[in-house]
Amino acid sequence: MTTVVGYKNPNGVVIAADSQVTFGGRNPTAFNHYYKVNQVGTLPVITGMWGTGTIQGLDTTSLIMEFWQTRYKGKEPSSWTVQEVSAALHEYLREKIADQPRDALMMLVGGYSSKTFYPELYEFSTKSEHVTEVSSGQRSIIVWRGITDAIRTLWWGYGPSLDSVMRRAGVRDKKVRDEVLKQMSESWAWGPERMAFNMPIEDAAELAEFLVELECTRQRFWPGMTKTSGPVDVAVVTLHGVRWLKRKEGAR
Repeated sequence: MTTVVGYKNPNGVVIAADSQVTFGGRNPTAFNHYYKVNQVGTLPVITGMWGTGTIQGLDTTSLIMEFWQTRYKGKEPSSWTVQEVSAALHEYLREKIADQPRDALMMLVGGYSSKTFYPELYEFSTKSEHVTEVSSGQRSIIVWRGITDAIRTLWWGYGPSLDSVMRRAGVRDKKVRDEVLKQMSESWAWGPERMAFNMPIEDAAELAEFLVELECTRQRFWPGMTKTSGPVDVAVVTLHGVRWLKRKEGAR
């Protein structure tokens, strides 16, 4: 399983993710050295994945390298858009995973198109035929994918299941439940109304890393097998290109 956090403001894109991958079906074994954040060749475009760990035996890093060599012949094109790169990568992965019908690979793709000054953020699933625009231009956003209960609880000020807990406890009036959620949010949420989205991108990277670490720590002390764990990798893409603010040792 996976925890991925993506952040975009007018100054760049951050993607952070954990390192756990699980194999084995009924008797799973977890490994903690998987590279879920990757750059697409030499482009100012980064990706963060969740879902199936391998396609035809290749991990995500190898798949993206193969895509880069196949699609672009290993050379940076004279022009590109993040949308085009996302769509091409999506198509490539859907073709590769066609013989694994039960599996799905999901991905955030963020960065800069050629000759543009504002970043873009997209996402897709190999189970879907479409690539979705998460945010473009000057619109700021933070998203989290995969295992995210601890992140959502901190961000919104209450657990994701609170509404259903109230309903099971007999609170049938939706207005009452909504008021409880509103007051919880006003008292405890970090929430979008409290977030300074125009923060320096280095601070945004620290925030993304913290949120992934939060989920990893919850999983570490939660009974049973962990679903996400460190180390956490953090990549940033700005007008100056891609920088790795955190990258596990032995990185390819």
